[in-house]
Amino acid sequence: INAIADESILLLEGTTDDVSLGTSAAITFPKLGFRKHAERWLLVANSDVKLQDWMERAGIEAPARVTNVLRIRLKAAPTIPGAPRMLTEVVLFFKAWAQAPSRAQVLFKELIEDPTDVDRWLVFEFQNTSTALRFRPQHAAQRSKGWQGAKKKQYDRDHPTRTGFAITSVLTQRGDLNWLHGRGFDAISAQLAAMHVAIVGVGSLGSFMTEGLCLAGVGQLTLIDHGILESANVGRHLLGIQSLGLPKAAAVASVCSEHYPHLQLTAYDESVMSGIENIEHALATADLVVSTTANPGVEGHLIEKLRELGIRHLMVAWSEPHAIAGHGLQGRDADVLADQFDDGRFCKPCVEFSQEQSIPLPGCGGSHLPGGGNRIRLIASMVAEHCVETLTSERPKRHSTWMADRHIIEALGGTLKHFV
Repeated sequence: INAIADESILLLEGTTDDVSLGTSAAITFPKLGFRKHAERWLLVANSDVKLQDWMERAGIEAPARVTNVLRIRLKAAPTIPGAPRMLTEVVLFFKAWAQAPSRAQVLFKELIEDPTDVDRWLVFEFQNTSTALRFRPQHAAQRSKGWQGAKKKQYDRDHPTRTGFAITSVLTQRGDLNWLHGRGFDAISAQLAAMHVAIVGVGSLGSFMTEGLCLAGVGQLTLIDHGILESANVGRHLLGIQSLGLPKAAAVASVCSEHYPHLQLTAYDESVMSGIENIEHALATADLVVSTTANPGVEGHLIEKLRELGIRHLMVAWSEPHAIAGHGLQGRDADVLADQFDDGRFCKPCVEFSQEQSIPLPGCGGSHLPGGGNRIRLIASMVAEHCVETLTSERPKRHSTWMADRHIIEALGGTLKHFV
């Protein structure tokens, strides 16, 4: 048995059954400079629907799918060295270590006796680890009687006889949500996998915060923004120059889905001011609504609408000029949040700048003091962590603040006022 470096299995989801047949699809990544060979992966899911959905999110064209993967849960970690080398040893392995040995033997026999000339795969799973064997059919030419020369050779090629299987151990990796974000041991990751967050405003702060929540493993994200990406956004946005002119919500959802196809991202190209009736369901079903619009009118309208819908779990997040400081403010009641604002703006900024320093720029909604993309990302990470705490803690903090060092504030001409 030899491990093959250019072939691997990726388990897209865990299985709760002791023995089950999985649906698989083989994909090949192109040969790249750091790879000696094109790399072949076998994607394995519990259903064809799950497999198709994952590949669509990842932007992978769906090849033909076959059910030729047998997944077996073990009752204990095997203590024998090496892997089974023959079919009889596989059966003995079932009897010693499988949770349901009889069922495993029946399905394994059906898999092996299938006349189709395709590889079979056997995946063993125990707790958070897994390993796999590939069974590749081996053939010998049938010996024809009475034929000679080219006709005999052609007959031998067209009528091979299966003589057995070559058994090969294969690298197996997990691609399910709990493993990717918590290695299967993190209870918070399991909680976040079942959570739904709606993000209103997918600009610089909202786009990086979306990425942060994806990294945290929030299972469902709804992105709401009616704007398009402009060149003025690119230096402080998750999207790059290739996304110019695209709706920000849909483009961010597409990028994040390609990176994290195990998560569910939905985009709405809607305005909270004029199209909120189209997103009421998304808002009402969210465990947390986050607004990053930094627009007093939009923020006030959203708070009033959430109050009407009976949604009492809201967070607002914004950055101060130059992205010199940032805030996340959450509350169980929109009324509580509304009391913290004066005309839609936070009453106590950390830093103040003179009006002369404010310049009009496109893509920012009026007057703006330029903010660095790196500081925006730091603020977004802080807000994403605040969201995680709000979703998983019984007593989350109400207000989170990040602020740059004093010497940076002073170099930019700011005056330190408050720090919460």
